[in-house]
Amino acid sequence: MDELTPGPADAPVAYHLRPGAPGSRRFQVVCRVRHPDPDGQVVSLPAWIPGSYLIRDFARNVVALEASSAGESLPLRKLDKSTWRVAPAGGDLVLRAEIYANDLSVRGAHLDPDGAFVNGSSVFLRVHGRESGRHLVNVSPGDDAATAGWRLATSLPRLTGAEWEFGAFEAPSYAELIDHPLLMGALDVVDFTAAGTPHALVLAGRHDADRD
Repeated sequence: MDELTPGPADAPVAYHLRPGAPGSRRFQVVCRVRHPDPDGQVVSLPAWIPGSYLIRDFARNVVALEASSAGESLPLRKLDKSTWRVAPAGGDLVLRAEIYANDLSVRGAHLDPDGAFVNGSSVFLRVHGRESGRHLVNVSPGDDAATAGWRLATSLPRLTGAEWEFGAFEAPSYAELIDHPLLMGALDVVDFTAAGTPHALVLAGRHDADRD
């Protein structure tokens, strides 16, 4: 998981998201923070998602979280159930997280051999003090043979890759980042135009839909 998101060197926050073996129901997430807080960077996972403001404990699904800078490990201190402070870093900060994903409600994240769904608030760490800056996300299919033929659907603005392919994406802020879910799998896409505007209907899983 050393590969980080491609993009401008001045991007303050960049992520790399990829599924582990589908049977593991775990995502691997790398977050790179340029010029972290010199007093120790605070990061957290939200306890809510846009449009559904019930309190949700996404942090309970964090299986592992590690921090490093220039190849050296950094200690983390948990401030509350969803917030951590990392010791001061001498350079860019790299956070590596493993997230358990077994929520079929479309409010969190899910991964199994049939596909995956991700709401960003359940996997992307919020970097305190950097929320209003540009966020980059590289999404890759992982190394498991079961994910080799998967496609990716998201409304995040694309930076690299062809439509429906894995690649790099961007958001102008953290709030925008977590407002664009991601769907992965053997997707069936129906393209159509309504009122002169191109649309796409994305179907996941087995179906007997009348595409016409």
